Amino acid sequence: MTYTDKSQNADAHTPSAFAIPAYIREILDRFDRAGYEAWCVGGCVRDALRGTSPHDWDLCTNALPEQTLALFSDKPCLTVGIRHGTVTVMWEKQPVEITTYRCEGAYIGHRTPSSVTFTPSLREDCLRRDFTVNAMAYHPSRGLSDFFGGADDLRARLLRCVGDARERFDEDALRMMRALRFSSVLDFDIEPETAAAIHAYAPLLNEISGERISSEFRRMLTGVRAAQLLCTYADVIAVFYPPLAGCSGQLRVLNDAFAICHTAETRLAAAFRLCGCTNADDVRMILHFLPLDRAFSDAVTALVRDAALPPPVTRTDMRHALSRTAYGYLPEQLQLHAALFPDDRDACDASLTLYRAVTESGDTVKLSQLAVNGRDLAACGFHGPAIGKTLHQLLCAVMDDRVANTADALLTYAKTLSTQRSDDSGE
Repeated sequence: MTYTDKSQNADAHTPSAFAIPAYIREILDRFDRAGYEAWCVGGCVRDALRGTSPHDWDLCTNALPEQTLALFSDKPCLTVGIRHGTVTVMWEKQPVEITTYRCEGAYIGHRTPSSVTFTPSLREDCLRRDFTVNAMAYHPSRGLSDFFGGADDLRARLLRCVGDARERFDEDALRMMRALRFSSVLDFDIEPETAAAIHAYAPLLNEISGERISSEFRRMLTGVRAAQLLCTYADVIAVFYPPLAGCSGQLRVLNDAFAICHTAETRLAAAFRLCGCTNADDVRMILHFLPLDRAFSDAVTALVRDAALPPPVTRTDMRHALSRTAYGYLPEQLQLHAALFPDDRDACDASLTLYRAVTESGDTVKLSQLAVNGRDLAACGFHGPAIGKTLHQLLCAVMDDRVANTADALLTYAKTLSTQRSDDSGE
């Protein structure tokens, strides 16, 4: 593959908003004064050129790791990644990853390079990166170094692999999910050859850890192109979530749903439901094969299960709904219901208003909010399973406005319940 060096003077591509923090300039200046070369590189350059504030600033340099450590001996340094050429310098409590220019050997398991070789060439370092928009480097004095047309692709809002897309994905299959995530979050098109390679190499995702895939997938779901990507790349998503193959051809309904559902949990639940996967047990089993944190899996499963429940219309109904919704996703459940059942959207809006009123006023909806607890009941002669059962009955009575949430009222009512149970049992 032959490349044209498209590096430009900074003024040609750098908007006036491209401001480098003072501490980053100080680090770059220290390298310059010591006779080394250092650049801002990767996502921070991409984001700065887009006019957005980078989350963090990564640097690359021709200084070897031990030279970087010596240069910053007056600063705390982390060496966890030093084997791969990365030293993390703590400058004014800000962690800055500084990596020596490097080339990578053959990849193992379509994910990890077998070896790392340091190189004096910035171009060779950029050559190993995933996409052209992530392969640019910038220095406030030397300007923008752009070997592979990243600035042009950035202006065109286009995601393109550096070099041969098939080689990039064969090296590291996770790059396919990164492509979908970047496309969704940045609102970029995926260049045709890159897109074709994603479809062709999708089965390689079976060899990537579920934690890595799920992290990229969740972030993809929150982007502006999530619905489009679920439809266009349904075959790719189906590698780890087979039911979502049904998203193909459902762009309109997914777009409508995602216009209402904004979180990753509600969007994934909507996709499952729209693809005909409405059984919560099936969803839980499917999610098990792509590890997600427990809270996320529980939320998606519960949302799928409860999506068809009618929205609460009275204050008492809302209290009971909140009591059942242990995962704390009732607003998302209402959004999902509105997305799936358009005729109920006005009722869902009213229910959300009621939800805010109930939660803001602190209505009792949990056992922990009761004025009595298990110890109080035990002191009154309750024991064993009767304690838990009675507490739940007390909570229901409070939520129904049948009993005030005070210790005296609750204990009096608890004794009444005990007497009723004794009478019912014939004792």
